[in-house]
This record gives sequence, C-alpha cells and structure tokens, in this order.
Amino acid sequence: MGSDKFCGISELGNNLVLIKDMELMKKILIKDFDHFVDRREFFTDAEISVKKMLPSLEGKIRRMMDYFNSVAKEWVASFTEKANASPDGSVSIEALKSVNQYTLDVIASAVFGFQAGTIKDPKSQFAKMASRFSDLTRWQLIKFVVTVQFPKIVNMLQMKIIDAEALAFFERILDQGLKARMSGAPQNEMTFSSCCSTSNAITFAAYALAVHQDVQDKLRNEVSKIVKEDGSLDYDELSTLVYLDMVICGYKEISNGGRLDRKCTRDYKKRVRAFFTKDSILIIPVNAIHNDPQYYDNPDKFDPSIFSPDKKAQRNTYAYLPFGSGPRNCIGMRFALIETKAGVAHLVNSFRIEPTKKTPIPLTGYYAGFALHPPKGLELKLTPLKMSIKL
Repeated sequence: MGSDKFCGISELGNNLVLIKDMELMKKILIKDFDHFVDRREFFTDAEISVKKMLPSLEGKIRRMMDYFNSVAKEWVASFTEKANASPDGSVSIEALKSVNQYTLDVIASAVFGFQAGTIKDPKSQFAKMASRFSDLTRWQLIKFVVTVQFPKIVNMLQMKIIDAEALAFFERILDQGLKARMSGAPQNEMTFSSCCSTSNAITFAAYALAVHQDVQDKLRNEVSKIVKEDGSLDYDELSTLVYLDMVICGYKEISNGGRLDRKCTRDYKKRVRAFFTKDSILIIPVNAIHNDPQYYDNPDKFDPSIFSPDKKAQRNTYAYLPFGSGPRNCIGMRFALIETKAGVAHLVNSFRIEPTKKTPIPLTGYYAGFALHPPKGLELKLTPLKMSIKL
C-alpha cells in the first residue's frame, strides 16, 4: 500500500486504521499510550470472569520453576517408557496432543494448585474442559466475529463465546483458589489462555528441530551444560541460554497472534502527521511484519541466526512483536516464555526428535481466528538419548 505510515481499511463494514510505520507503532504502544489504553472487547459481559483474569505476576515465575521441572520430568518419563516398550526403541507422538499434556499439567499445578494428571490420563476431566475452553469451533468463530462487530447487541442477548460448561468449571476452581488464599493457603494465578499459545509454540519448535538436525544438535549441546543431575533446570540458568531463545524466536509463527489492535480513547494528533478520532480502532499487522523481507532475509525460512544478539541489535525492535509491546502487552508473556523454554529444553535434552513418514515437509498450518495453529495430527518421532531419570 505504498510508503504511507498508515492507511484505512474496511473489515465487515467497520472502518479500521492499519499502522505500517515502526515509529508510529512505538508512539501508539508506549510513548502516547495514554491515548490508546484499551483493546477491542472480545468477551461479553456474560463472561466477566474471563475479562478479570489479569493478575499481577511480579516475583512469581521463578517460584513456579519447580512445577515446570516436575511436570516436564514426568512428561519425558512417559515418552521414554513407551519408547523402551517398542520394538525399535522409539515412540511416534501426535505432537500437539502430547504437548498439551505438558502445558495442561503445568497450568493445573502452577496456576490452580492441584494435580490434573493429564500426562497419565489424557482424557481426564480437567483435560476435557480445558479443550472445550480453548478450542474454537466454527460456530464459536462466528460468534467471535459477531461480538467484535456488534458488541451492544451481543451484550443485550448475553451471548457467550466460550463453552458455558467449561467456563463454569474453571470459575469454580478459581473461586476455590480465592477461598484458599483468604484462609492463608498459597495459590498462584495466571491467565488460562497462555496454555494454548504455549502449546503451539512448543509444537512448532519441536517440528523445526526435527526437520533441522544441525540446529537440534547445537541446541542440545547448549542445554546439556545447565541440566542438573536429577534432570531439572534452574530458572536463572535457563534464562541465559542464548541459542534456545534464538530457536524459539526463529520460527516466527510460534507466538504469532496475527495482529494487535488498540482503541483510541480520546482524539489523537500529537507529534505525528496523523489524526485519529476517539473510538478509532487501530491495527498493527504482526503477521505481515514478521514475514516482510524489508526486515527479514528469506522470511519463510527457519533460521535461528536472524535472532542472534547482533542481528537483533541491527533491527528495529518493533519488527518482532510476538507478545505485543508496552503496558498492554500479553499478560501471560513471562509465564509462557519460561514454560516454552523449559518444555523444549527438557525435550531436546532427553530425545532425538525426528520426522516420520507422515510428517508434512514443508509444514502447512491453519488459522483459527487470528492465530496460526499446527496442522491437526502432526506426527513426530522421539528416540531416548539416555536412561530416563527417576522421579
């Protein structure tokens, strides 16, 4: 659309402003944030509990590392047991379903304070309700679009996007957690939605490692230097792994939510040749930026080196926005990043990850809402590298 900093687009009859200029993005997300405090509402007043799941997380993520380690070790042990029982000493897994077992058990233990047992029983009640909570059916996608376009009508009809029974299930758990905190029992909080972003991230990363064995070997060498004798990982040491961060960022679709949006809360005409009226909806096209050859050489290629510290320093910060930026960035970002890094590190340290005959190369995912998801039934092969660690 030329070299203009922004342009107007129409989406289902609504007029939106598409932001293209990095400096303007910085003003909207940070410098002039006071004009763009709000996002568009995606949940109705009938789902008020979902809208309130925005707790403070300061100082809590480090204490959650024990949960990440204990669940990951159980997860790894389950794969090792199946591989040892097979004739060829390996196990083929349906990647996303298997990764969901890890993320769900982490969420259950770290967030809700109980053992869900999803790894041992993938058909547990918690797993079923989590799937119903996070899955977007075609009908739910239609309701999502209607909610965005006609919020007043949807609120008047008390329409719900999320599965009502699943929402009630987690509301009860959250209510029990509140009572536990009031009685002095420890309880952690987190937005439940981080489970779905995290599952996609680990699945995409595992696929990339399976197809690029040289990257997998280099990452395994880095991870092996910090793994303790009992197989656990230290929070601070995990955060220092540069190549792990490069690998996770290298598959740019991993955390890609498609786009960011902000609602103008009052007329804006400061320091830029732009004038946005109150209630204007501004869109930042994250997916387009992440795949723009202006910022990335060969954007369709998986290449961790483009996220080396030197390359990142040369590139505009706003050319990579997997979790947004500024005060209204993703509330579950830190939790999701550490959970993702821990899952990938445990996996690559314990197994050789390989494609099977059924693994699609190149990978073709699908979009649900604004996010890219791995293809359904994506299969990978895991071969244990050493004896499993006793839990």
